[in-house]
Amino acid sequence: MYKFKNIHPAGIKATYFKETKIGAYCRVCHPDGAMTFFFTYKDDLTQGEYSITEEKYKSVRGIPEWSLDWKT
Repeated sequence: MYKFKNIHPAGIKATYFKETKIGAYCRVCHPDGAMTFFFTYKDDLTQGEYSITEEKYKSVRGIPEWSLDWKT
């Protein structure tokens, strides 16, 4: 299972992710209620994440969303 970076460039902790055969999708919840979304290809995991729209994230249906919000 791919683990997204805990902290994104904006300094916000990653919150949720979904994983498919092609790649992984991440949803980041900001303190002001806004959300940003990212995607990374499985064969390109070390190259970084790409910003995507909320619609693209929501279009991935039937895949469970996993929480990354653990206490460290």
